[in-house]
Amino acid sequence: MLISFWSINGLIQIFHLPIALYTQGILVISLVIWFILEGTAYFSEKNINRKLNTGLIIWNLIMALGSIAIMTGGFFMLLEWDYALPLLTLVVFLITVYIFKDIFAQELREEKS
Repeated sequence: MLISFWSINGLIQIFHLPIALYTQGILVISLVIWFILEGTAYFSEKNINRKLNTGLIIWNLIMALGSIAIMTGGFFMLLEWDYALPLLTLVVFLITVYIFKDIFAQELREEKS
């Protein structure tokens, strides 16, 4: 779905059709869904056979929301809106926790093996 709508959106942008906003919305929604379900495990060769569990979904959701919040905070900083700096600080903290969780969990798995 993600690749299909990315291609369709490219064609719609080339031909300047008025439905580009809808395909971009579907593209963003499918990207967020993919990121929540697969997340960073998609890029790791070691995690090919890893089953999807609730903890993994929650951590991937935090990373997806963190990425969206970084973009939002960046836009807020450009527009000089209130609460941009606290938003960016919170997001950097959440993503740092996410990265540390992945690093330490991987080290614990390697020690057990």
